[in-house]
Amino acid sequence: MTTARLTISDKAIKRLSAQFAGSVAVETAGFQTNAVVEKRRLRDILLFLKKEEGLAYSMLTDLFVVDHHPKDPRFEIVYLLTSWELKDRVVVKVRLVDGERMPTVSDLFDAANWLEREAYDMFGVRFDDHPHLRGSSWWKISTATPCARISPRKATDSTSRSKLNSKKS
Repeated sequence: MTTARLTISDKAIKRLSAQFAGSVAVETAGFQTNAVVEKRRLRDILLFLKKEEGLAYSMLTDLFVVDHHPKDPRFEIVYLLTSWELKDRVVVKVRLVDGERMPTVSDLFDAANWLEREAYDMFGVRFDDHPHLRGSSWWKISTATPCARISPRKATDSTSRSKLNSKKS
């Protein structure tokens, strides 16, 4: 009989699950273990991963959105955190229904400032308390959210960013 060897990120997620019991679900995709967390606990969880002794996942490597339309919850916000100390990366996910807002983490990770703006620009996901949530250069030439699966297929289609934004307010 063989026993599975826990990776560094598996151990980090195990600590996370113990610290935030009931707010963290563990998923495996291939060989990668992921933490799916409640939106209301996201900031506490990311701060724990960043500051807790022996973890030090202090770099937000990426933040991106996965659109599962027409499923509900529709969106998955994925945070990739890196620990230079451990030479490891951990994946944290939050699931959102269409129109739901996220708390910003731009005050915890400098990289989140641009990454959250990109998520807003491409998918229409809004981040509460973001210091400057606006679109990038794409914003100047279109009112669509180009990566959302309800984006207009041509310029004359009626779904636009302004309509999406009015629904999210």
